[in-house]
Amino acid sequence: MSLSSAMNVGITGLSTNAEAISVVGNNISNVNTVGFKEGRTLFSDILSSTIGAGQVGRGSQIQTVQNMFTQGSFENTASSNDLALQGDGMFVVENSTGQMFFTRAGAFDFNDQQILVNPDGLDVVGFGINKTTGLSNGVQGAIDKSKFTTMAAQATTSAAMKLNLDSTQTIPGVAKTSIITLTGNFGGAAPPATPSATQIFDEFGVAHTAAVTWGGSSPDYTYSVTISGVQAGTPGSAGSPIIGTLNYPTITNPPAQNLTFTNGAKSQPLTLNFTNIGNSGAAVAPSAVQNGSAGQKTGTVVASGGMNAAGINAATSLNGAFSLASGTSASVTGATTS
Repeated sequence: MSLSSAMNVGITGLSTNAEAISVVGNNISNVNTVGFKEGRTLFSDILSSTIGAGQVGRGSQIQTVQNMFTQGSFENTASSNDLALQGDGMFVVENSTGQMFFTRAGAFDFNDQQILVNPDGLDVVGFGINKTTGLSNGVQGAIDKSKFTTMAAQATTSAAMKLNLDSTQTIPGVAKTSIITLTGNFGGAAPPATPSATQIFDEFGVAHTAAVTWGGSSPDYTYSVTISGVQAGTPGSAGSPIIGTLNYPTITNPPAQNLTFTNGAKSQPLTLNFTNIGNSGAAVAPSAVQNGSAGQKTGTVVASGGMNAAGINAATSLNGAFSLASGTSASVTGATTS
């Protein structure tokens, strides 16, 4: 390689780096350009000489300037017609011959024919709305404000909530059940076949069904108490019911039982009071009442969801879906993005 060739190799480096600086300058100068995507310079080696068994580079060159299609920032604008895309996808615009183009720049406005256009005068392409379903009707075309109609309002018929209540916080009004009191009169007859049931409440205000099944005969009636939502093998579970006998005329209530729930609520003692059940006179089926309360669960409802259509009604809002050049969904907001 001659001396002049060696100097030319160095010149290629200066030239390519100067071009790279121009790319950086272009990025900076377009910082406020709507929909602009920054570029980065990729260099490559120039191989043209062979010395012995090896190759000698003849400098560097710019291989390409690559545009970076990363998510840009959102900015508030003074126009309600400006739009921005969050995520993948592009707006679709078309010229007078029907040729379509893709863009991320959402600086749109209505022209004197009431057609939504971009600053280059290209029509923004969208879909019409089915008046019955409120969804896209699949017909693609220019967004013509003169053809907009006002859709009738529809009352909300259902709402779904996804939330999580802090289990460490006290739920207002919750009172754990501590006692079940049974009243009635066997009247010396056979015990009723229908269990006496009531709901009890744990510390979360969750209801559990307590069912008292009767057996035996006068004066030694038996009872068996099962409670839903308690851990297997603990008092009150199906396999370990709370059992006992009412020995008239003297009734002795069983000791309090600690209930262990499967939902993470702390165990709580439960007392059964049978002293108000008689065994003489007219028979009255036993009934059960408890002293707990479910309380009131409170929280903040936060609505979230996707927008599959956006539009402008006869007053100020867009009534039509925008065509996106992507199979994925993209939310539309009243802003511009780069």
